[in-house]
Amino acid sequence: MNLNESTLVLAENELGVDYFVGDIHGSIESFWRGLDSLNFDPDKDRVFSVGDLVDRGQSSMESLRLLHNPWFFAVAGNHERMLYEYLKGNPSKRSIENNWRYSLSIDEKHECLELMRLLSWIIEIKNTSGIVGVTHAYLPERANWNQFKAGLGSSDSEMIEHATWSRAFVSGEERNVEGVKWLFIGHQGLEEPMIKGNVVCIDTCVHILRRYGDSYGLTFSYVSEGAPRFHTINNPK
Repeated sequence: MNLNESTLVLAENELGVDYFVGDIHGSIESFWRGLDSLNFDPDKDRVFSVGDLVDRGQSSMESLRLLHNPWFFAVAGNHERMLYEYLKGNPSKRSIENNWRYSLSIDEKHECLELMRLLSWIIEIKNTSGIVGVTHAYLPERANWNQFKAGLGSSDSEMIEHATWSRAFVSGEERNVEGVKWLFIGHQGLEEPMIKGNVVCIDTCVHILRRYGDSYGLTFSYVSEGAPRFHTINNPK
């Protein structure tokens, strides 16, 4: 996948709040409702997406276009990888609610490719309390943050698979990832956000109708008083 850089490194936000948002999956209305309810200020605040902007929902193109905003940053998820392979003429064998892409115009296909160049495998936010990391799925059990970053920087295929497809967070034991204060991830498909050690999963299945459970929706998170706080926009019944 043609990224500008494997790791996006940003300085601490000294003016406003950094929000982290779970897998959006084309649910742009839930995203905007979430920002409204958080009193988001685009002049001061920033949003970091854990990836999977597209597929499943009704507004994949609009969700990908969030990358046009100077306050919005995202890592690549498995669904962006599948989209990229399709656009490059190498369709993935995995097909997950992605029919929207077949109706894209030539100009929209070019726009998708250009927007996906703005993604990275991981994001690193440096501040006085320690690094806050963002990736889509997970990292290998044996790897610390710097090893993970180095592997992705050298296009290690195993590291990329873990970064975009691994669900080991759910089945694995609690761990503290060395090299980061907090690590925000998505992809796991949980009914509510979960913290294991210093790893914070905020994928709460916005694409699942609420009749399967009251907690499903789009989760935003932010760090306050040294700990992650959660704000979930639940799906309508």
